[in-house]
Amino acid sequence: MFLSVTKIRLFQNCRFRYKKHYIEHQREDQNFHSQYGSLVHEEFEQFYALPEAERIESKLLEIHKQEFAKPLYPLLNHAAFDKQVFALRDYFYEESPAKANILKLESRFEGYLGNGIPIIAVVDRIDRIDETTIKVIDYKTGHSYFPTHKELQEDEQLSMYDLIAQQWFPEAKRIILELRFLDGARLQTERRPDQRENFLNYLEVIYHQILQEQEFLPQLNAFCHLCPFKSEKGKSDTTTSP
Repeated sequence: MFLSVTKIRLFQNCRFRYKKHYIEHQREDQNFHSQYGSLVHEEFEQFYALPEAERIESKLLEIHKQEFAKPLYPLLNHAAFDKQVFALRDYFYEESPAKANILKLESRFEGYLGNGIPIIAVVDRIDRIDETTIKVIDYKTGHSYFPTHKELQEDEQLSMYDLIAQQWFPEAKRIILELRFLDGARLQTERRPDQRENFLNYLEVIYHQILQEQEFLPQLNAFCHLCPFKSEKGKSDTTTSP
């Protein structure tokens, strides 16, 4: 089993739902937010794959038009189309994309960490800042909530990206972790060596917890009302608090 942050979060929120999704392979339908996120990532992947001279605003908007027309995003309406147009225009002028020195783009990592734990993840983008510094960029389409400094320090996704970037670029002396919101906000953090060690230990613990779990009981959490399995027999009878 390869560990991902999505698996970790689902296991911690509700082990019953984890079992349905990852063991019984009962896939869940996409929603508006997941489709919008997929659209944004696909558009940026296509745009940044272009040569630097072709990374111009009109090309970015053309990519958006062509991608939005595909039958992959049935839940996205005209308002979503317009929202993305405005967001991309703002992004282009704030970001100066032609100057980006991109090392990795929508890159998949599937391998083992230094402690032997197998992980899987897709990193949105990694840029070279200077000879000793790289920056991991994670695109965010939401804007209703921005994490605090403490939450950034404890964010599992960013910690996972930090470890992956360290394996890909062991020569980097500094790894900046950035959440890039489409409304222009940028939130940055970094990881100290002791934080990396603590997170490696945590991954080892949670990995073995998942492997050893047998009951997979439901747990009450903030996402219960969205769970597609909430009506199944036993869900309400055996629910436990986290």
